Amino acid sequence: MMRSAMVSWFRRWLREEDGQTAVEYVLGISVIAIGVSVAFIYMSDSTKTIFNNARRMIELPYP
Repeated sequence: MMRSAMVSWFRRWLREEDGQTAVEYVLGISVIAIGVSVAFIYMSDSTKTIFNNARRMIELPYP
């Protein structure tokens, strides 16, 4: 039910907006998505190291 409401809202939004404005929104969202993806790719090694260090600290026996 919620999905159909969202789909109908999106279709209505596309009809109400000017074509150029809708394209600008989609391009903006695409640029943001690409930027976030690239950031995740470049941060993956450092994030992996941080989580591995935390895991090692948790696994150490308490003295």
